[in-house]
Amino acid sequence: MNKREALKVRLERGVETLLQLEQRRVRRNSKSLGMSIERAIIQRELDELEADLVANPPKQRIGNDTD
Repeated sequence: MNKREALKVRLERGVETLLQLEQRRVRRNSKSLGMSIERAIIQRELDELEADLVANPPKQRIGNDTD
């Protein structure tokens, strides 16, 4: 499995976990159920994205500074 495929699988699993947590929150009427797990998943993905951007910065700026 290459890096891109591994990333896709990890993201799909993360999304599935987040959806399951949301369903459990609704069933148990608990807004905070699984919040630490949710934060860990989201933080992991943000950290990975940041590391990838540092290692491979975009070749050109996205957007326009005058917008």
